Amino acid sequence: MVRNRYYHQRWVPEGIDKNVLEIRLGQWTEPRGLASLQKLVTSPEFITDDDSANILTYIEFQRLRVPRQAEMAKELARNAITLELIKHPETRESLSNNRIVMKDSLRFEFMRMVSGRLMPYMSRMVWKIARAAEGQLFITSPIVS
Repeated sequence: MVRNRYYHQRWVPEGIDKNVLEIRLGQWTEPRGLASLQKLVTSPEFITDDDSANILTYIEFQRLRVPRQAEMAKELARNAITLELIKHPETRESLSNNRIVMKDSLRFEFMRMVSGRLMPYMSRMVWKIARAAEGQLFITSPIVS
């Protein structure tokens, strides 16, 4: 469940903390998202547009930042590059002798590229808060308006 230095970016410019993503998430996204989620549960009638934005940003970063998503992004990029290379005889042959390696920085670029892509869909959903009885589980699905 824990990966030390998972958000550490050794390639950032001199003078910038290499843990800048984790710091920003901890300073802004996580506390605001969690506060807005708590407000949604306890006082939904007082939810503001800012609260909705905080919740959507928090949920989206939770989805994007996990290792599974990073590996998926690397695999998608590797497949796209491979498909392009096999189109040409001169590069097709190089694939048999070489391999494509994706740098770790790709996962940060992936987060930057797709951040905000789900928000238009999520903002159109009708959200309802439901609580399961103590010790019980439930599954939900969105109702798209």
